[in-house]
Amino acid sequence: MRDPGRAIRTRVGRAIRRLRLLRGLSQERLAEIAGSSGKHLGAIERGDANVTLDILGRIAAALTVDPGDLFSEPRGRRAAATLVITRDQIDAIVAITNVVKRARAPRSGRASR
Repeated sequence: MRDPGRAIRTRVGRAIRRLRLLRGLSQERLAEIAGSSGKHLGAIERGDANVTLDILGRIAAALTVDPGDLFSEPRGRRAAATLVITRDQIDAIVAITNVVKRARAPRSGRASR
């Protein structure tokens, strides 16, 4: 007998795997962040586990996406152009921006023309 829920579980599992790999996370690390086990996350990614909304919500939060994003698959070239910026990269960008702002700020004590 055909499992009607298999298609949606497979789609969600593929989305989780794709996002996990984009972020450079292992199954074990994502599972740790989401409060699950690596074995359970592997079953979810394969579409073998009928996962609860609570777990999906924690996985989405760990991947920093909306839970609804786990139900859609990328289509065409547009999805392939998706870039992921890590928290460390954001922190580095902010630090550089602050240095540039300080360098451009007018210094007090100088006479204006």
